[in-house]
Amino acid sequence: MIKWILQKIVGSKNQRELRRIRPTVERIKEIEEALQREPEEKLREMTVKWQDHLSRYHELQVAAKPQLERMDADGLPRSKPPPPRSKPPRPPSTTSRAASSLPAPSISTRFCPKPTPS
Repeated sequence: MIKWILQKIVGSKNQRELRRIRPTVERIKEIEEALQREPEEKLREMTVKWQDHLSRYHELQVAAKPQLERMDADGLPRSKPPPPRSKPPRPPSTTSRAASSLPAPSISTRFCPKPTPS
């Protein structure tokens, strides 16, 4: 009961986390709306400025366009799929030929306990 009352007053952990990050999310939405109103040429100029600014801290390595086209969504080079096999490989046999030629035990011997020597 006390836990329920505290959650009503203070809020659950998720509610407190949402309350904490809500101003940041709102600011990001404002920036996004402002950038969507900008013309494409200005966005390209801003991108170059950001890249120059960030390159002071970390060297940016941008792949060439042909290399980007060869990459998948995760940024990894696409690999060619292996050629299809004509037949799937057969798993190795675990039984020997002598054991496979023996008849299967009957139900009565399979489920009956083995006699203990007296």
